[in-house]
Amino acid sequence: MIFWAMAPADPTLSVHRSSHGLKKAAKHIGNMTLVIEDIARSENRITLSDSTDRDGIPLAHTYHDLSADLINRWDQRMAEGQAIFRAAGGN
Repeated sequence: MIFWAMAPADPTLSVHRSSHGLKKAAKHIGNMTLVIEDIARSENRITLSDSTDRDGIPLAHTYHDLSADLINRWDQRMAEGQAIFRAAGGN
């Protein structure tokens, strides 16, 4: 699972197409990427459908639920990321 966020440190900042506006915005924007892997579970799987596409190839169905452990790690990492942004002066 990958989550990517980009947020302005100054919520009143508006970006214009001018070079000056982009330079100003670049000083007030931060981004962070969060990557978390879940443990393989037999409930999560890919199956083939009886339905086919126009070339006769069976359609795939995916089944995926997040484990409680992954959800807890996600929440913890998001809180850590927000704390880092705030410590750096973000809102």
